[in-house]
Amino acid sequence: MNRLPAFFTITLLTFISLSSLFGQEKDSISFESLWQRIEQNSDNLKASRLDADAARIGKDRMSRHWLPRVYTDIRGFQTNDPLTIFGSTLLQREASSSDFMTREKPTSLEGLQALSQNPADLSVFMRPDTLNHPGVRSFGMGTIGIDLPLYEAGARDAAAEMYSKMAEALNYQALHTELDEYGLTASAYGQILSIDQERQSLLQIRQSLNLILARYQLGSADNPVGYSGLLGLRGLRNRIEAMLIQNEVKRKALNEYLAEMAGDLSAEWQPKRQTAKEFANEYLKYQTDNDGPSFRTRYYQKMIETQEQKAVIDTAPLRPKVGLFAEGQAVTGDRSTGTNYKAGFYMQMMLVSPTDIQAGKQAEKEVEAAKLRAKDAAEKEALMVSKLTSAEAALDRSLDLLLQSKLLLEQQTATSLSLFQNGAINALQLAEVFARRADLVESLSKAETEYLQVRSGLVTLKNRR
Repeated sequence: MNRLPAFFTITLLTFISLSSLFGQEKDSISFESLWQRIEQNSDNLKASRLDADAARIGKDRMSRHWLPRVYTDIRGFQTNDPLTIFGSTLLQREASSSDFMTREKPTSLEGLQALSQNPADLSVFMRPDTLNHPGVRSFGMGTIGIDLPLYEAGARDAAAEMYSKMAEALNYQALHTELDEYGLTASAYGQILSIDQERQSLLQIRQSLNLILARYQLGSADNPVGYSGLLGLRGLRNRIEAMLIQNEVKRKALNEYLAEMAGDLSAEWQPKRQTAKEFANEYLKYQTDNDGPSFRTRYYQKMIETQEQKAVIDTAPLRPKVGLFAEGQAVTGDRSTGTNYKAGFYMQMMLVSPTDIQAGKQAEKEVEAAKLRAKDAAEKEALMVSKLTSAEAALDRSLDLLLQSKLLLEQQTATSLSLFQNGAINALQLAEVFARRADLVESLSKAETEYLQVRSGLVTLKNRR
């Protein structure tokens, strides 16, 4: 006896057709609002932008390398160093003959000569020894100078150019990071839409199965066909329960990811309702024309130029440096204050520097490595874009077919329920219809997830905004 009351069939069909109207979101958040929060909260985005800003500051600093360097040195000190005391006294321009006095020793040549000439004259042995033992003296010294480099073996020019190229490279890196974060956020948001739709469909199927099983009268093992149908319906319900558990786990993982990124999402937030494909077409648009390599590949290409300038810097110590300088000095002590100056040019060159040996060879290796990384990135990007483009076209067509099949299966479900009520089909056949519908829900959810991930990858690789 496969008949169900007519009011039950009407109730079941009404539930299936109208259940999508229930369960409206309490705390809905649009994708624009979510992305704005993540953009303001993401440490990864902040760090990449700070790196680019720091490189631009470095570029500005190095661009002023041709300006003269002005320095000063002020110090006060005490010393008993005879050379320092004599020189500082002389710099005060107050040296006197007493500063040159020395005491002769009887055993010295001068002392023996003095004794031989006048043994009674001991003055040469009694004089104060101010030159060798001046005592402890205090001085103050102030210096101000200017250094104007004329030629620095290209090191400063290369440093300015290196920071310029690095600023461009890190700007590309920041743009890539922004696109990558945007794509991942959009993909996660779209997957939540798909998961919520999957859950809604699974709840519809479970509710239908519960209503059928609550009113199904052929539960005896004496009726093999009916009992087999009963077991099939119960087994399918268990499968639906397992799918709902998996659905909840996926939803929770995505929700935690977005909450971590946004920083202040409530546990009950819901996305604005729309299909995953509609969402992708609105928020995961990508440029179809070929506008050159991605930001990531451009970063590697700019790093080649950065390494080339770094090579110039690394080999600069082996070449001469030429410049002009001027320096003024004031020295004060217990006698007076004296001033002096010096001005001229200089040439400096490192003759032997063990740490700079093979610097040129190291620089060549680093430049070559940067070129290989850029080449590898470009090749892998071309392959990935081709792969994602093909996958996007295939998944787009698959989604259209699956959505059509979903509508057809919903109609078939309604028809099968009517046939089951009239006894035209048995419970086993009805279970098969619901099983195919569950398979379709699962396949549709997987296809939408893959579609969103593919579109996210294309956004990162092809967009230039």
